[in-house]
Amino acid sequence: MGKRQAKNVGVTEGPESKGELDIRTAQVISTVDTQKTGNMSCLIYNIPGPTPVTYVSPYGAGKTGGGMWAIPGELTQILVMKVFGQKNTWFYVGSIMGSTIGDALSQDKLAFPEDPTALNAGTIKEGKTIAKNKKGTAVRRTLFRRRNRPMQTAIATPKGHKIILSDQYDKKNYNSYIKLQSSQGKKIILDDSPDKNHIKIVNDHKDYVRLSTSYAPPEQQSRSFTVNTKGSHGYISREGTIKVKVIDGGNINIVNNATSSKRQKSDGTDNATWGKINLRSRTNHIQLHCLDGAGAPTAGTPSIILSTDGTNSTITINSAGSINIKAAKGINFEAGESISMKAGGDIQLTGSKIKLN
Repeated sequence: MGKRQAKNVGVTEGPESKGELDIRTAQVISTVDTQKTGNMSCLIYNIPGPTPVTYVSPYGAGKTGGGMWAIPGELTQILVMKVFGQKNTWFYVGSIMGSTIGDALSQDKLAFPEDPTALNAGTIKEGKTIAKNKKGTAVRRTLFRRRNRPMQTAIATPKGHKIILSDQYDKKNYNSYIKLQSSQGKKIILDDSPDKNHIKIVNDHKDYVRLSTSYAPPEQQSRSFTVNTKGSHGYISREGTIKVKVIDGGNINIVNNATSSKRQKSDGTDNATWGKINLRSRTNHIQLHCLDGAGAPTAGTPSIILSTDGTNSTITINSAGSINIKAAKGINFEAGESISMKAGGDIQLTGSKIKLN
């Protein structure tokens, strides 16, 4: 029984194969597949002319149409095989990466049809020629960046789209991440490296959104969310509420350092104005309400403080209607210089005592 099994799985590489498993080297010459059957045309060792080869995937989901597809590109050197009982059907085994093993092909050039779809019809016409790929498919060199060992798993398209799973490390560096990257440099990175430890979304200009797990120098805070872009930010709720809330932490800081020298001219804002912080409510109140003053300089005294810097700074309150100021206790007006009051009508002062000094 053992001898019979050994004979059945013997690998042959010549035309004298008699039904045993037959594995050969080949080169993909066309991936045009007008019938959409999963076939590609290949030049197989010791077989004249292009031969259809059926793509084999590590996963298929039957009639649902789900599965994995990674059909090798044209000029890729591959291994193909025939199985028991299949005289003329070849299946794709895998792509040969890096240097080839021996002379993979029996021809230096292949007659290539003017119409690539003719390959699928089995009709070969004399036309252009395509040179044999003698170097094989280039190996991704970054796989060996640490310790000269392949410590990444990568999928890359000919245009440069990539999925990289990295377990790289050495005595000085630790690169543990999953990266999805487009050909133009857009990235989604799940990084477990100790000096990063975050989830990051980056565009081609290195603007980013970052959700961190732990502190990392110079400025990444633990369990923080950061948005850093050169352009404008927009937060829009079409039919809901926008809430910004600190449960138990520090402050909410809104700072505008604009000097107008670098403002974008096409960001949809009024380019004649800059440096402002604007609050506007179209249909209802704007309310500022302090509930507790425990963190104020005067502990236990809730305060709303309006202040400006600069000798010529101004605080202006302008209403199309009335201005009402009401306090349960006193109201104090103090000026380093004069206080002016002007009314179009009467000025009324009412109190138990009115003192003018």
